[in-house]
Amino acid sequence: VREFADRECQPLAAVWDREKRVPDRHVVEQMVQMGLVGMCLPREYGGGDQDLLSAIVCIEQLARISPLCAAPIFESNVGPVRVVELFGTEEQKRRFLPRVCRGEMQISVGMTEAEAGSALTDLRTRATKVDGGWRLDGRKVFCTGGGHSEAYMVYCRFGDRPGAKGIGAILVEKGTPGLSFGKQEEFMGMRGFPSSDLVFDGCVVPDDNLIVAAGGFRSLMQCFDIERCGNATMALGIATGALETAATYALERRTFGKPIAERQSIQMMIADMATRVDAARLLVYRAAWTRD
Repeated sequence: VREFADRECQPLAAVWDREKRVPDRHVVEQMVQMGLVGMCLPREYGGGDQDLLSAIVCIEQLARISPLCAAPIFESNVGPVRVVELFGTEEQKRRFLPRVCRGEMQISVGMTEAEAGSALTDLRTRATKVDGGWRLDGRKVFCTGGGHSEAYMVYCRFGDRPGAKGIGAILVEKGTPGLSFGKQEEFMGMRGFPSSDLVFDGCVVPDDNLIVAAGGFRSLMQCFDIERCGNATMALGIATGALETAATYALERRTFGKPIAERQSIQMMIADMATRVDAARLLVYRAAWTRD
């Protein structure tokens, strides 16, 4: 994976960021052929049946070049697709998981709302029962993948039940009438990541797309803890790449006749960086191992 990242992603990562676009399709197809996309999903649905720690190691090596490079592995192994795998029906798994493993579908999560960010149990996006399905009304903000992904795992409130007991999740496919997207966000970094609001205005979704019923908030958080491992690994990968770049530069840059790597102050800075990166790595690996 490290060799693949250096060979295929390194030359393009800056272009993707500058042009604000996701990795090229041929790169994603190579990841599919390598078995990285959906590597944690069950083999019977096209996945690799591997553990979370294996995916974390791969995400780290790709994020070392750019988090954009790691995004397809992230979304297909630690993203909301795991909600379908762990809590979906057999029919739902057969509908969605093989498409994810083939790189044909990316599922993003719609969680955050303008007045319910960290306080997720205060969310207001509402699911109302109608004939044959559910009507969604509300708005999600900062949805990574907004406007780009083929489906969205939407955390919503069912009826008037307050707090966590009223929260569940419905999968909304792109193109469903009543679903629209806000403007793409402008970020300081990671500019190739699509991100927008999800707007639900009388969006009717069939019963077959109800993944977690009201009262399943704990189940959703169990899956989100997997995603948190992936988020931490993205940061770890960035730190690893920064450390490698700094160390390489210190060996190449010469002052007063010798590389600055021979200056004690530079050595101490790099040693401190290496210590903190390794500590972060061990924490992330332990979290993934514990989840496995």
